[in-house]
Amino acid sequence: MVEEKRLIAELERQVPKTLASARNQSIGVAGRVTYRITRSGFTITPTERELVVSTQLDGAIDVCKPLGPFCPGYGSCSPRWNVEVTIPTVFDEDLSLRARSDVSVSSGCVLRPVGYNATPELQRITD
Repeated sequence: MVEEKRLIAELERQVPKTLASARNQSIGVAGRVTYRITRSGFTITPTERELVVSTQLDGAIDVCKPLGPFCPGYGSCSPRWNVEVTIPTVFDEDLSLRARSDVSVSSGCVLRPVGYNATPELQRITD
């Protein structure tokens, strides 16, 4: 059996720390968004029939409204997601590898200081 530390080291090597980012991306009439989504470290939880790999994603989102050559910011938030990937380890019943993933918003996005709740949009994108 491959040891857990070795699996985690390989995941850390293969999966980039920054998973998504954009700068001054148009979001229609709302203005422009700059964001960065990074992952934390991995944990591995073995069970009798599967291996569960978990991590947390942290976001930094800033929104601005263009006014001529300027884009004054009017809101920011720091959402979080929980990620779990479940990999079966019993292959005698089914030889195919059928990993399942679950990504859920654990902390939403209410743009500060304006108070606009962007969590439903974030949930839609996550789904």
